[in-house]
Amino acid sequence: MPGYNVLITYNENTNTLNKYNFEIGNSTPLSNDDVQVMFKDSRDTIWIGTANGLNKVYNDNGRVYFERITKKNGLPNNAIYSIQEDVAGQIWLSTNFGLAQYSDEINSMMSFHRSDGITSDEFNLGESFRDENGIIYFPSIEGITVIDSSAEKNNSVKRNLVFTQIKEGNTEHSLFDFNNRVVEQLNTVNDSTIQVSVSDMY
Repeated sequence: MPGYNVLITYNENTNTLNKYNFEIGNSTPLSNDDVQVMFKDSRDTIWIGTANGLNKVYNDNGRVYFERITKKNGLPNNAIYSIQEDVAGQIWLSTNFGLAQYSDEINSMMSFHRSDGITSDEFNLGESFRDENGIIYFPSIEGITVIDSSAEKNNSVKRNLVFTQIKEGNTEHSLFDFNNRVVEQLNTVNDSTIQVSVSDMY
């Protein structure tokens, strides 16, 4: 059960309560005592959102510990207000600075802000909701952001990549030849380090 400045679990077999707190200098306890939301996903993983980051709960034969996920891992903000799961099993989080989509399987994080089309960068502690069609609703201070997580996404977009630097050791090669397909292959004759940089011109 979440509660202000405390996280308590109840063991019905032993009729006991266990309290979990933040500990300075220890990386496995809860990231913050201010627990704001708890969520259990389709894989039975428990997630705990606090005022200072997301926590993934592990239970190793009765020993409970937490994996912390914070701004260092790509969160836009450490204040977690609500948690939902989309139809692909990815975790969505509302924060004090936008939304985040977290894929636990590949450990990737994407952030969304007002410039991306959501209603506000600041969300509320109010309940989020996912309906039977996979549509997720996040309340913010300026309305509700609606995410259709069931929508089929087409990621096969043709990109216009151009070379901005091709360097072999200390020697820079002509960008014109490669960008205009005059040369399509770089032939090296030694073990020099090759550095290639490109830009997406969209």
